Amino acid sequence: SDEIGNNAGWLAYDRSDTFEQTNYWHIDSIFQGGLPALGDSAWWCGTYNGCWRQGRGYGNDWQQHLWRDFPLSGWSGPSDVVTLRFDHRYAMEHDYDYGYIDVSDDGGNSWETEDVWYSNPGAPGEPGTSVDWYTEVVDMSDYAGSDVRVRFRFESNDRNSSADQPDNPPQHSYKALLQGRRVAAR
Repeated sequence: SDEIGNNAGWLAYDRSDTFEQTNYWHIDSIFQGGLPALGDSAWWCGTYNGCWRQGRGYGNDWQQHLWRDFPLSGWSGPSDVVTLRFDHRYAMEHDYDYGYIDVSDDGGNSWETEDVWYSNPGAPGEPGTSVDWYTEVVDMSDYAGSDVRVRFRFESNDRNSSADQPDNPPQHSYKALLQGRRVAAR
């Protein structure tokens, strides 16, 4: 959803509504019911698809974007410390699928990658082990005094996704993707 009231200002890129191009960042429907405190600030990058080998998760060759503008100039100056803090968890193919945090100070015309989730941890050649909830803090002090757009970006390679791989307990690295909550710049 790109409705500000429903998505706390987070916007997903319109990728022309074709199956391969659809953007699957959306308000989390899996954990929201069990954790009402998350409210509308919980999001998920993934989908349900009965045709897939694993019915919930992400597909091959995905590139998904979710972004939001942060007017830092209204409350910070060039020498202030600014951090981006959020809680998240993820499951994705080890060493092939990645999540990134990108920042733009020109309205999205150009992007700098500020942080990378180095995929799931695990042994080389293994699917990887999913990472449960933890808080991530990214130093954004270089952008203090500026208005910035922050983008969460996910990219998957051409195979071993939920579309063509069944779940693999206990790792669950194909079952679900990046889930987040309580995102704020301070």
